Parts: sequence; C-alpha cells; structure tokens
Amino acid sequence: MLNVYTSPDCAYCEALLDWLDGLGVPYRQLPAAKLEGLKTTPTTQIGEVYIPGFNRPAIKRELRAAGLWK
Repeated sequence: MLNVYTSPDCAYCEALLDWLDGLGVPYRQLPAAKLEGLKTTPTTQIGEVYIPGFNRPAIKRELRAAGLWK
C-alpha cells in the first residue's frame, strides 16, 4: 500500500496526488501529523521506504520495485 502524508494548502501535495491519480496508482492520503518527526510534505511511503517531497524518479522506482506500477 502507498501512503501519502500531506498538509493543508500544500500545492506540492495536491500535485503529487493528481500525478498518482493520472498514473492510476491507488494510495491512502494521511495528515502529516500522523507521522511523528515528519519534516517535509508531501512524504510518500511505499512499504518501508519514505520519500520526501514530490520526487517523481524515486517514487516511480519504488512503485516498480513494490509491483504497484509498471
């Protein structure tokens, strides 16, 4: 499962969610306050990997590795 930690009024968070929707990748959106010590939003969690910011190459790489995207 893919978790995306977001904060209100975060343009990068909305852009990441729109991008994931466009890829057809299911995700769960969670408030950043749920993850203790989080310093950057959005933060994407794929398995045990946390990716800060809207880092498309890193997210794609982890999605592929997890079998969530081709």
